[in-house]
Amino acid sequence: MTRLGDLVDMTFGFAFKSAEFTDSREAVRLLRGDNIGQGRLRWDGAKRFPQERVGEVTKYQLAIGDVVLAMDRPWIEAGLKYSVVRSGDVPSLLVQRVARLRAKPALDQGYLAAVIGSKEFMDYIVGTQTGSAVPHISGGQIGDFQVDRLPPLAEQAAIARILGVIDDKIESNRRSIALIEELGASLLANALGRETSEVPTLTEQLDSILTVIESGSRPRGGALTDGSGVISLGAESIQSAGVINTKTFKSVPSDYAASMKRGHLANADVLVYKDGGTPGKFIPHVSAFGFGFPVEQAVINEHVYRVRADGRVSQGTLYWLLSSSWMDDEMRRRGTGAAIPGINSTNFREMPIPNMANKAVQEIGATLDQLLERVLRLGTESRRLGSIRDALLPELLSGRIRVPVEESAA
Repeated sequence: MTRLGDLVDMTFGFAFKSAEFTDSREAVRLLRGDNIGQGRLRWDGAKRFPQERVGEVTKYQLAIGDVVLAMDRPWIEAGLKYSVVRSGDVPSLLVQRVARLRAKPALDQGYLAAVIGSKEFMDYIVGTQTGSAVPHISGGQIGDFQVDRLPPLAEQAAIARILGVIDDKIESNRRSIALIEELGASLLANALGRETSEVPTLTEQLDSILTVIESGSRPRGGALTDGSGVISLGAESIQSAGVINTKTFKSVPSDYAASMKRGHLANADVLVYKDGGTPGKFIPHVSAFGFGFPVEQAVINEHVYRVRADGRVSQGTLYWLLSSSWMDDEMRRRGTGAAIPGINSTNFREMPIPNMANKAVQEIGATLDQLLERVLRLGTESRRLGSIRDALLPELLSGRIRVPVEESAA
C-alpha cells in the first residue's frame, strides 16, 4: 500500500475576496466547491475574477487533466464531489476549500482520477470527514488515503485509456446535449420573434396550454433505499433533460406506487423542481423524463411537478418554454418561503407566457419534440456508459481484470 500524499502534489485554493468578483464574461471563472459535481464541473452561477489580474494568482490556474476535490461537504447524497478538469473548464482558478491533485512521476494522471473516483476513496472520505454543520476533509486526510495497488506506469496508463474512452463518450454526449439545448432555445425564440434572452410579449397564462400539472407522493415513513419497489424521483434527480447527477435512486413499495392516483411518469413528461434552493431564494430546475432517461419506469414525489401540454403545444415546445431565461426569472420571482422556498401550483399556473398558438410556434413543435427525444436518448446512453465504467473501475484497479499493456499502447 502507498500513501496518496506521496504520489501527488496537492494545491489548495486561494481566498479570493468577493469585492474583487466581476460579472464580465471576459473574466476568468473561479472554481468553488459549489461548482464541483460528481465527475464533472458545473459552471452555472460561477463567480469570475478580472482577466487582467490573473498574473497575480498564476499558482492557482487550473489545467486540463487536473483532478479537483471539494473539501467542504466533499460527499453529498448524489456522491463524491470530484472531477477532472476538461478543455471546456479552462481557463479557471482554484478557490479555497478546493484541492487540486497532480500526479508525481510514479503515478499516471489518468490513473489518479480513477483512484479518486473509486468506491474505496469515497468510503474513506465518508468515514473520515469531520464536522456536523459543514462536513469537511483536510489536505492531510486526503494525503493519508492508502492506495492498495500501484501497477507499473504503462499499466496505469492503459487502465486510464480504457476508462478515458468511456469518459470521453459521456463528455461528448454532454456537449451534444448542450448544443441541442441551445438550438431548441434559439428555434423557440425565433418563432416568437425574439432573441434567445429577450423577453417576448406575454399575453397568456401557462395554465391555458396545460392538461396536466401534478406532483406525486411518498409513503409515510419515507422512501426505500434498498433498490426494491418502483423508483421515485425527487428534487435531487431534477437537473435538466439528459443530465442528472444522481447514480442511485430512492423508491416506493410497488403496491404503494400502484395506488398512487398522480405522479406516474410517461415519455416526454416535463419535470419541474418545485421546492428548494437556499433560504429565501428559490432555484428552479426543469428536466424531462422518457426514452429510458433517467430510468425506464418511475413515479415522482411531492417536490416535483409533472407537466404536460394540450394538443396545441408539443412537449418539446413546453420544455424549451419552461427552460427559457424569462420563465426561469418568472419562477424565481414567484418562489416563496423563507426556510424551504418553492413555487405553489397557483403561482405556477398563473405564470405569464407568450401566445403559443401562432403559426411559427406550431411549425417547430415536431422538431422540438425530436430534439427533446434526442437529448433524452443521449442521457440514457450516458447513464448506461457510466454504469459500465463504474463496474469496470474496481476490477481494473484491483487487477482482477488485467489490461494487455502492449496492445493498449499500440
